[in-house]
Amino acid sequence: MSTVIVPGQAGTSPTVVTDDDDKRRGHDHGADRRIERQIAEVEARSLVETAKNAAASILESAKNAAATQIQEAKDAAATQILVQTKADALTLSASQNTATTNALVNQRFAETDAAMAECCCEIKSLVKEDGEKTRDLVSSIQASNLAVDLVDAKTEIAFLKTRVPSGTVV
Repeated sequence: MSTVIVPGQAGTSPTVVTDDDDKRRGHDHGADRRIERQIAEVEARSLVETAKNAAASILESAKNAAATQIQEAKDAAATQILVQTKADALTLSASQNTATTNALVNQRFAETDAAMAECCCEIKSLVKEDGEKTRDLVSSIQASNLAVDLVDAKTEIAFLKTRVPSGTVV
């Protein structure tokens, strides 16, 4: 036999009810248990549905997070490819500019060397001509000096001859 204490209404004390009291009143405990089971099943279904909804929400959040991460990775990869492409283009451009500059510098050196060689040849020719003219001038001056010395010597000899009496052997 079971005893249940039923709380009283406001202002009344609780009532003690036994199985015998329930039977006399026609109360069926089996029906209460079925109702309790049905309530428990409904609550369990509700909890399962809530758990399903929570799991679906978490799964959707995870999918969105994964999709965001994938998109960010794709964007980062695309940016990296773009940066590398631009860097390669700049490197190629710099290499081409360097090659063009080197070719231009080499051309200018060749032109300068040719101009210097031509100038050098002209200078050599001018030095040679001036050297020949200087030699000719020196030779002419020496010849002129020799002629003057010869004339002076002859004049002195003639003067000395006039001073020595004739028939004197010197």
